[in-house]
Amino acid sequence: MIENCSEIEDKVTGTTMATTKELFINALQMVRIDEQENIPTTVLFDQVGVHIGFQAIEKAADATDLNENFKLNLGESARARLDPPKFDTADGRQRSAHEITKAFIEGVLNGVNPWIAGRGLKPANRVLVAEPLALDRTDSDGSEWLANYRAKLRHILEQQFAEVDFLPEPFAVFQYYRYGVRHPLLTSNTRHAALVVDFGGGTFDVSVVDTTAKGDVSGSGRNSRPLAAASIPVGGSFINLQIAKELLSKNLEKGVDKAKVNRGWEAYRDGSYQDLRADLLQFVRNVKKILAQVEKAKLHICDTLADWSLDAQYSPGPGAQISIPKNPFAEKPELVSVRFDAHQLRDCFVRRVWNDRLKSAVMSAIDRSKEELGGRPIDIILLSGGSANIRWLTNLMRDLLPTTYPDAEILELQGSFQEVVSKGLAIECARRTFNHGTSDFQSVTYNRLCLMLGVDDETPVAARFRSVMEGVSNGSISDGTLLESAHLINGAQENPLRWKFRLPSPPKHHLDYYFLKSSLDFEDIKGLYNIDHRVVTPKGTNFDSNISLELTVAPDGTARPKFIYRQASPSSPAISVDGTPFFLDMTYGEKTTLGEAYVGIDFGTSNSSVSYVEQQAVRVYAERAAERGWCELNDLVNLLPYPAANPMVKFLGSSSEKEIKEQFPSAFESLLFTILTVAYVDYRTLPMAKKSNLFRQLSKGSAGPIWGMLRGILEKSPKQGVFIPKLIGLNDLRSKNAIDSAIQAINDHKHHRTSQYQGYRDVLAILGNALNSALEGWRFGQFEDVTKKGFSSTYSGLFRSAHGAHQPFVDIFKYQGGESFSSIEAVLASPDNGLIFRLAPMMFWGDFYNRGDSTIGVLDSASETSASYRAIEGGGAISVGAESDLVDLHSMCLAAQGADYQESGCPSQQVQFTPYSVK
Repeated sequence: MIENCSEIEDKVTGTTMATTKELFINALQMVRIDEQENIPTTVLFDQVGVHIGFQAIEKAADATDLNENFKLNLGESARARLDPPKFDTADGRQRSAHEITKAFIEGVLNGVNPWIAGRGLKPANRVLVAEPLALDRTDSDGSEWLANYRAKLRHILEQQFAEVDFLPEPFAVFQYYRYGVRHPLLTSNTRHAALVVDFGGGTFDVSVVDTTAKGDVSGSGRNSRPLAAASIPVGGSFINLQIAKELLSKNLEKGVDKAKVNRGWEAYRDGSYQDLRADLLQFVRNVKKILAQVEKAKLHICDTLADWSLDAQYSPGPGAQISIPKNPFAEKPELVSVRFDAHQLRDCFVRRVWNDRLKSAVMSAIDRSKEELGGRPIDIILLSGGSANIRWLTNLMRDLLPTTYPDAEILELQGSFQEVVSKGLAIECARRTFNHGTSDFQSVTYNRLCLMLGVDDETPVAARFRSVMEGVSNGSISDGTLLESAHLINGAQENPLRWKFRLPSPPKHHLDYYFLKSSLDFEDIKGLYNIDHRVVTPKGTNFDSNISLELTVAPDGTARPKFIYRQASPSSPAISVDGTPFFLDMTYGEKTTLGEAYVGIDFGTSNSSVSYVEQQAVRVYAERAAERGWCELNDLVNLLPYPAANPMVKFLGSSSEKEIKEQFPSAFESLLFTILTVAYVDYRTLPMAKKSNLFRQLSKGSAGPIWGMLRGILEKSPKQGVFIPKLIGLNDLRSKNAIDSAIQAINDHKHHRTSQYQGYRDVLAILGNALNSALEGWRFGQFEDVTKKGFSSTYSGLFRSAHGAHQPFVDIFKYQGGESFSSIEAVLASPDNGLIFRLAPMMFWGDFYNRGDSTIGVLDSASETSASYRAIEGGGAISVGAESDLVDLHSMCLAAQGADYQESGCPSQQVQFTPYSVK
């Protein structure tokens, strides 16, 4: 039994885990749309209507019919622009990024509302949306991007929600790691500084967050302060573009005009294909086909690659064939098939992405934070975002930081990066529940605001600004600084921020002003807020000894500067000049109130997801976190094999009696079936199995038949088995009674009979601890890329352990042995003893939705003609029969029905496993 909820002894590895997920994070409700928690940010407009996500991908006749990567386009045109850029759609109409986004968001919400209503949950009238940080300026990026983005999303969402609020993605990431994963460096009673790196589909955001010594999901007050940030429009789509450019350039046929190719790339980058010349339009269509192939190849490489060291030699390593048009301007070009592999991906990522773009963004955020940190080091780096699965980023960060912060620990998430932002949003909603609607990150700046001033063409200087705002100290602010990082902007719309300052001489003709991000370099374009930077002095101005500055800041970050040269007096009016508005780096500042339920939307460039938080459920989870029984189940979720852990985590999210009754059968049956699988593969190798036929009892994969077959195995009390001796305890009176009572409760629920059963938590703990104990030293998982070594009889490949509730699983071993294994085989492996049990026909890895995502299929029924398997995630099913590609799986069922004993079921021996940490 697990004794301590804050520190887990990992029964698989025998080591103390550095991080654990809090019960709260495991219990959070992720909304499933089209049976998936992650939805491709994709729209298809056809003659039937509008389709989003996987349905759009499945219904599209061609990848070029899809509208993707429209998130960045959303902020690129001004909110009031009457004729924004339009994009081709599959039904022949051209639509703006706002129209495409509206169709996508409405499609998502059309799935969210039935999900909430179907579970009897409270409708949410408040929404929190993840947003990128304000983009650092480049020659092509407008300073209004974030304000445009917020305004357009707000316009879409306020049709369904009373309150719309925004949270920068890196801050959602920080909340997830601090309050959900509970890393010791973020939860110990000391102050820490974290560098958050969020690398998504469209943007690369870096921020430095300062923590207080205390703070928890049930705490109060502001516990974290954003000190500095940098953001650039570089993400997964940018990587794909760099790869496509290189592949196309290397395979052009002679005679293709390279200058014209450059014009084609410019046309694609502009994104608006109105009135585009026919040959350039064809170029765009061919490019889209290349990019779709590149994305699939990139994902395949990242999913299968184990060695992420920067000098690794892959022979040949994972890769994929990509068809490249020799003439990209042709309607039906001749195609050449080229192989794109891990070597090429690494080379492109290091040269074109890290060296050219990401490295400077990281250093920019670090440099901006140095003054705010006051000499304290950054001691932890948090990684997040789908593109962070390209784990060369980790090693490149390690190479970058030693001279600056040699002791900083890089914490990579041992789970799905795609859940981080959405669940971080949910945590933020939960904290607002306990903090009466307030937030650590609401209406706060995340870069120091500096101002350089130049008088009448003189070189700009850093003045000493003295605040005339109540409660703001001037003592520690350096010259040129208006606001330190993490300044609360509340109320600045009604009560402007005010300063006084002196200049070497008054601006008799004009004043040049440069508002900057944590910098005094007025020529630093990336750090400059305002493009227009000159105000003309009115003729005949008489100056006060001190000039005043007023800054009126709206909730969306719009800052309106006013320079007051002379204050009003009884005998004369004030003399002032208004500067051009700019957009301040700050989180959204609209006033919010405490709500009963929130929806969190992670609107990503490539994938989106939705979380739901109910105020009452948050209080239930907080209470459970103090109860040993619930804490025990939460800890087990992180240790058990995936087919047992995934349904259990959904049970943890049940906040009402109704939900508990609905989620319990799946959690109980999946856990019981996993135990049966472990026991049966053990039993069928024993001599006593020659005289039994227990498999025939499994008429249906429901609780009664599963328990009947398992009990039959345990009653034989074999002592020479590998797993069964550790499971015998399930046959004692207490355990049997608990299991029998649970099965009766499931049947009562199924047949709508009244039941007083309350033993849900206890029976899951009994089964979970029994399974965890039986598998000590064993790993559940699958093999990848197993191939024969030369002319020998030896095979080599990788083994990926799959413990915990969600993919991706990153615990990997190198395999070498005399047998080959398919990637769809579910197996148990003992790295220490070199043994492998195959788990067919009880379960296998399958793509139940033809979307490239494997889940576990468990046996549901078997007959002479077919065998049925149900998916652990999503509720899908597969029937395996004579016409199926998996006909051999059905043959195994028939063989098991004939006799339990299977000599071929004996564990594979004399194999070698070498721990393979993801470097």
